[in-house]
Amino acid sequence: MIKNFFFSIMASIIFGVIDASFFYLAETSIQNILIKYMVNDVAELITSGISAAVAIFIATLVRNLLKKYNDFNESAWIESTGIIIGTMIFILFYYLLQYMKRKI
Repeated sequence: MIKNFFFSIMASIIFGVIDASFFYLAETSIQNILIKYMVNDVAELITSGISAAVAIFIATLVRNLLKKYNDFNESAWIESTGIIIGTMIFILFYYLLQYMKRKI
């Protein structure tokens, strides 16, 4: 039971990190290109859609890989908590990199 919970929360955290990473990358690169050709709001929607689709695709591949070894608890609470934790991990990592750049 605890093992299933652990793998469920870890898969959700991985998804949160992947989702935040792709959203950041899409926002800093793709969105700047799209803004040249369309309204800012539409460019943001397209960027969000692309990053969510790629993140879900990769997270599904990771989850299917992990399912071969362990069962998962399918729970909205576990998944949403993991996504929030994964996003916070990405934000902390981002600020750590920014701090290290300023120190150099």
